[in-house]
Amino acid sequence: MNKGLTMKTGQTHVHRYLRPLLEHVQNGKIDPSFVITENTREIESSVSSDLR
Repeated sequence: MNKGLTMKTGQTHVHRYLRPLLEHVQNGKIDPSFVITENTREIESSVSSDLR
């Protein structure tokens, strides 16, 4: 399955851009809904159930 699939990643400047990015989301300048595909409550509940 998926033979020949290559994934390459690089480093990002997360610490540099995280705070301004979150401020833009909170102020409504950026709408991240097109990127977010999961509900965080669902993820948190599944993670917490895995830890039990």
